[in-house]
Amino acid sequence: PGQVGARASHLFHLLEEGHYDVQLSKEDLYRLTLWMDCNSTFYGSYHETERQAQGVAVAPILE
Repeated sequence: PGQVGARASHLFHLLEEGHYDVQLSKEDLYRLTLWMDCNSTFYGSYHETERQAQGVAVAPILE
């Protein structure tokens, strides 16, 4: 426990403690926590996921 997801996230700890003047509501912090815990930050784009899993930087397709 705590090795992945929000608990392991530097962003989560910054926001939880109040980074500069950023003060999130409990609901907003919960939404960000859920987003991190669902591994939403794993891929930077929804295409070429196999290459991304291998560590290749893949630019998103901008339409």
